[in-house]
Amino acid sequence: MIRLTINNKDYELPTSFDDLTLEDYCRIFRKLTDTDKIEDDREKYISIKKNEATIISRLLQERDDFCLDMPLPLFDKLSKLCNFIYGIDNLKRKNEIVIDGKKYKVGEVNKFSTRKWIDIDITTKDSDDDLYIQLLAILLDEVQEDGKLKAYDGNYQKLIPKLSKMKCSDALPIVYYFFWKGASLRKIMKACSAMQEIMNRFAPHTTNS
Repeated sequence: MIRLTINNKDYELPTSFDDLTLEDYCRIFRKLTDTDKIEDDREKYISIKKNEATIISRLLQERDDFCLDMPLPLFDKLSKLCNFIYGIDNLKRKNEIVIDGKKYKVGEVNKFSTRKWIDIDITTKDSDDDLYIQLLAILLDEVQEDGKLKAYDGNYQKLIPKLSKMKCSDALPIVYYFFWKGASLRKIMKACSAMQEIMNRFAPHTTNS
């Protein structure tokens, strides 16, 4: 953290992933403009700068447009201080996390139980803006003393508050590996869609039986 004063108000600005929780990270990047879909270069540049201003404003725990009113030199200074937030690629990816002294990891997708697939499907459709935290809570299985994963029991909600409050430096390596990298999440979404088609196909028979 670094302490600074802006307009006679004192702030503590995070300067590393140790200063943020996973909940903070999700909040900071929530509902930003998707600049990849913007074709016009000028419009894309403006949107990128607005996103950057929003991120810095949220790191300062201010309203989203707070930094838009700043003098450019101050904005540039804050931008450099906050540059760490984009350095997720520098984190070591891992398929393991320790929560309350217990080791958890994500098992092989093709070995997920039906209960887990249903919870994933419901979460991706009904979840709020903390989708990644809720999905991670579902995907993580406790590693037992023999090294095998504990069977999924559906009680994933107990992990959500613990994951939310974990330091980004501890939580992001596994989040990045499975979500921001994209491949595993796409497999999960594809499997959910396929499962839904199967359930829809059999639903009429089940109803009439």
